[in-house]
Amino acid sequence: PEEDETRKNFPDTAYWEAKIVTDSNGQATVEVPLPDTTTTWRMHGKAVTTNSLVGQTDADIITSLPLIVRPVTPRFFTVGDQIELGAVLNNNTEQDMEAVVNLTATGFEEEEIPDQTVTVPANGNALVHWPVTVADVSFADLTFSAEAGEFRDATKPSFGIGPEQLIPVYRYDAPDYTSTAGILEDAGIRVEAALLPDNIDTQRGSVDVQLSASLAAALINALEAHNLDSDNQCAGYIADQLLPDVATARIITKLALDKPDLLNLLDSTIPANITKLESSQQEDGGWSWCGKSSSNPWLSAYILLTLIKAEEAGHSISDLTLRQAASYLQRQLHNSADLSNAAAANQQAFFLYILAELGHDVVADTDALFAAQRGLLDPYAKAFLLLAYNTNNHKSSNQATLLADLNEAVILSATSAHWEDAAQDFANLSSDIRGTAIIIDALARTEPDAALAPQAVNWLMAARRVAHWPSRHETAWSIFALTDWLVATQELEAAYDWQLSVNTEPIHLGSFSQANIIDNVWESIPMNELIVGDVNFFEYERGSGNGRLYYSMNLNAYLPAESVAATDHGFTVQRAYYDAACQPETETCLPLNSIKAGEQVRVMLTVIVPHNAIFTVVTDPIPAGAEAIDPDLKTTPTALAGSSERIDTPNPYYHWGWWRFDRIEYRDEAVRFYADDLPAGTYQYTYYLQANIPGEFQVMPAQAQESYFPEVFGRSDGMKFTIME
Repeated sequence: PEEDETRKNFPDTAYWEAKIVTDSNGQATVEVPLPDTTTTWRMHGKAVTTNSLVGQTDADIITSLPLIVRPVTPRFFTVGDQIELGAVLNNNTEQDMEAVVNLTATGFEEEEIPDQTVTVPANGNALVHWPVTVADVSFADLTFSAEAGEFRDATKPSFGIGPEQLIPVYRYDAPDYTSTAGILEDAGIRVEAALLPDNIDTQRGSVDVQLSASLAAALINALEAHNLDSDNQCAGYIADQLLPDVATARIITKLALDKPDLLNLLDSTIPANITKLESSQQEDGGWSWCGKSSSNPWLSAYILLTLIKAEEAGHSISDLTLRQAASYLQRQLHNSADLSNAAAANQQAFFLYILAELGHDVVADTDALFAAQRGLLDPYAKAFLLLAYNTNNHKSSNQATLLADLNEAVILSATSAHWEDAAQDFANLSSDIRGTAIIIDALARTEPDAALAPQAVNWLMAARRVAHWPSRHETAWSIFALTDWLVATQELEAAYDWQLSVNTEPIHLGSFSQANIIDNVWESIPMNELIVGDVNFFEYERGSGNGRLYYSMNLNAYLPAESVAATDHGFTVQRAYYDAACQPETETCLPLNSIKAGEQVRVMLTVIVPHNAIFTVVTDPIPAGAEAIDPDLKTTPTALAGSSERIDTPNPYYHWGWWRFDRIEYRDEAVRFYADDLPAGTYQYTYYLQANIPGEFQVMPAQAQESYFPEVFGRSDGMKFTIME
């Protein structure tokens, strides 16, 4: 067949017209150029008259040929795959046909692919196939054709990329990530070196550089009033609105930001919420969550802190309210030696900090808690002790010890730092986000030059859900901590020039000032522009002037999968294939590396998460000759629906892990899982593959990674998997 006779236009919808006007007889003619798909098209029409009469009808249109070629090919290839490409010939006549079948293809190691001759029975079909090996190319171009006497057909695959329906080819690579970060506080030059191995894939990957003058300045874009529900009279809810509002008003005032409308709104909402809290104070001086139930000590301390910060911002607070609340809080203190669990010790630290903020001398009580329960305190509670000492203007060796404890407890990656409780402190509403925010606040007020602080700010900013954090409570603490950080570091006063050079060649230069303080500068250097097998030098230069220059580098590389082993840099990932017909509940199922075409494979991914992770993506590439079975399709049997299970705890509340994933995608080349929050633990994910096309396939490693911190990742081994005829 000629080139223009080759079928390659395969849209899902053949024709769409939203408005067709009939003639006076109510008739209209529509000419529809049908695509190249041989199928049954259904035309559906609806009509409405000017006086609102309606009607609709359907018509089926069958498109066919006497001889039809239907390609049998995967939706993607991997370099080195040995595969049986195929074509099904349909004979729609009453006579047998002897057909010559041709495959014209590029992207394979075979220079010539021989024609096949086959007899196709009347009103029947026949299958032909060609064994090929996938070459190291980006795309494969395939055209299948057949001729039998006066009948012929030629077609591209019904899926692919671009008008020629090209099929993508992936290299058998394993992703590898390395990151670093740094700060230039004075004029000068910092050089980072990256050694690229000889076998790195230069067709993929890059070094991604980010430059910024402030890690937290983007917070300013998200400043807004938090009076989300004026009808809610619960004291805890009001405090979660009031604390970030006070912090927002404070940063606008201290940094002279041009936000008059927002400041005017805050000047009206803050006093209103103060009045609500004052009126809801109970006779004992504390507050309950809602209504007139017993006062809650933790909530009372939190509300008292909110009122203290509002008063510091210039708002009027009743002296009686503050005195009664302080008296209530003092009555909640216990002998430090009698505290028997982390939650109680953490709460005592919080109470002491609040009393210090109110002007009370708590040094002796803080010393006692430090001496008796230092080992029991979670990191955020140690930060409260630092804040208590600092607020009382007291200095001793205890502060140095607490800072050392925080340094030991931190969970680090190359560009981020955060803290976790030994066990989540539900009694004090603790979370990784809130705890890290409290520690940032303590560092901002006691040691703003702490080396860990910028990385912690980076982590906290990345933990946002768009502009805010997962809960109002976490948002309140985070905004307050970050405003303290901005004030302490004076980052918003930046005024300097900068330049980025790679291998002595300048590639980007600019300047930071108050006008662009919230901007980030991104530069991505493709791997093929770097020196392979040698050291590459990245030079960061900061000119004179105020402010800090923050930079981070992410090396996103791809190495031949056969040359690397499974890797654990924050996740452990294991993958195994099993015959789906084997029932693990009743029999022993062994891993397999081959299966017959037409059968199903049960894929089991095990992901070990040693520390709580945020915005995690788990990607599991599949063999090119198989297809992931999407359980959301109505045609999928219930037995092949898959599951997700947490296996490291007997607690039934944590047993099922499916709810941790916000989205699961069943793609052509991989299955991908997304989780906003993934608590530390061991998870097993099960899904199924349909084995379709015979061949020997290279399956790239499965990997798990934190999206905002790519250096926190892990990958499994790669594997070879055979689908037999």
